[in-house]
Parts: sequence; C-alpha cells; structure tokens
Amino acid sequence: MGELPKVLAIVGPTAVGKTAVGIRVAKELNGEIVSADARQLYRGMNVGTAKPSIEELQSVPYHLIDIVELGEYFSAGIYAEMGHKVILDLISRGKLPIIVGGSGLYFRALVDGLFTGESRSDEVRESLSAEVKNSGLEAMYEKLLKIDADYAKLISPNDEMRITRALEVYEITGKTLSESFSNQPEEPLLNSLIIGLRMERKLLISRIKERVEKMIASGLVDEVKQLLEAGYREDMQKIPTIGYNEVINYLDGKIDESRMIIDIKVNSRRYAKRQMTWFKKDERIVWIDMELEKNAAEVVIAAWRDFISDRKSR
Repeated sequence: MGELPKVLAIVGPTAVGKTAVGIRVAKELNGEIVSADARQLYRGMNVGTAKPSIEELQSVPYHLIDIVELGEYFSAGIYAEMGHKVILDLISRGKLPIIVGGSGLYFRALVDGLFTGESRSDEVRESLSAEVKNSGLEAMYEKLLKIDADYAKLISPNDEMRITRALEVYEITGKTLSESFSNQPEEPLLNSLIIGLRMERKLLISRIKERVEKMIASGLVDEVKQLLEAGYREDMQKIPTIGYNEVINYLDGKIDESRMIIDIKVNSRRYAKRQMTWFKKDERIVWIDMELEKNAAEVVIAAWRDFISDRKSR
C-alpha cells in the first residue's frame, strides 16, 4: 500500500464554529474545504442547513455543497466516492484538503470507508416504505430500537431515510449497521489529523439559540414555502432536516410561530448531543475547547504543522 493521502479534518456539533475556523485555517495553509455535512449537499436547502454565506464561499473554495437535488438518491458511500476524487485532485494541485462538518456517518465513510457488502434492494426498500405508510414512522423507529439500539440512539426518531436504510441493511444482510461499522477496514483510507471543536453546554445552547433566530430572520420560512411550492414536501420529510419540518408544521397550521421556534431550538440541541455522542467514540480526535481557546484556528494550524513535521521525521 502506498502512502495514504494526508488530510486535516475539523468536526464537532452544530453551531460550535466549524465553518469560521475551517475558513481561517484554509487561508493560512493553502487549503480547500471538503464539506462533511449530509444536508448541505442538497440544492435549495440553504438557510436551514446553515450553508456558508456567499462571502465565505468566495473566500475559500468549497467542495461537496449543492451537488444533489431533493428527491435524488444519495448515500454515505456515494459521498465517500465523490469525496476521495476531490481529495486526490486537491493533493495533485498542491492544496491541503480540509474536511469540515458534523455528519458523523459521512465523515466516517470518507476517512475510514464503510461496510461494502451488498445491502441495497429496491424490493426491500419499497416494502419498508409501504410499512412506514401503514404502521407509521414511530413504529418503524421502535422496530429499529429492538434490532439495533446503538445506531437508533444516534439518529432522530423522525429520520425516515436513515431508519429505513438501517432496516434495509438488516433485512438483506442479517447484520445491524452497528455490526457493519465494527467490520470497518483495519486501515483507514486517509492519513488524518482530526480536530474536534467543543464548548461548554450552556454556551453551545446559547449559540444554537442565536443561530436559529438568525435563520428565521434570514428567511427560513420563505425558503420552506418555495420548496413546498416546488413539490418537495415528501422529499423534505424523508430527510428530516431540523428547521424544515418544524416550519412545515407551522405552515400547515399545526403549531404557532412561537412553538415553531421553540421546537427548532430544542431539536437542534438534541442533534448536537447526538453528534457529540458519535464523535466521542472516536479516540483519534484531538479536542479543542472553544471557550478556552479564543484563537482556535491558530491552535489547529499549529497542530497540523506538528502533525506534518512528526510524519516527516519518521
């Protein structure tokens, strides 16, 4: 096996500051950013996924954002394949690939690879989709909890796409996704320095609150209206991105505006907790406490230079 591609990764929960740190690091280290966000992939979902602003996208080249239409099939495996092509191209051009994002499964697929056994079936998927309609998503989530509680606790009970995908894999292979993850290749696919950003819970909750209020002020409700008018209701509900289904409930008259905002904040906090649960299991991650390190980007830059220097000295 040849030398593995060297990459820098910046991960962590929502609203912790990954984008800002990633951009500053990329400017200093001649890097380009490879997004590891499973929702920023989709075109049209901008405000609610906290995509980088136009100014941010113009300041540093970004990859794997706005590459999929809502309703189009996409998976962690496809993402990893595309991501590796991007990374090899960046390295060939003398650029540092900097993976930035908080989607644990997509990050793992890119860095370590995933179980590669045959685990897709249109027939099984259609059967599960019919079961969702007949029994309800809550019943399907309970089913997954009995089969694979470890994985179920890492995802939202409203995430139809991931719930049915996990059940599909189990029905086809007889193995849970948790078991599949444990059968990862022994060697990673990338030589990665993985930096995790974290902060004290109260501060993170405050930042989440500010982010949600900014999304509302920036036109989240209008964005969801436009997607509904374009016929994407079912597609949005199958990949429940925080903010979108809450707004749909508001527009459908099920909740008022105040309740909508509260629900988005609460669900965002829960999502951040699931993200941290996932990343805490990865012992390779070097954590930076954002409230202690006011210049987190400089800490990351120094860590990368030490990482490279250490590899060269071996």
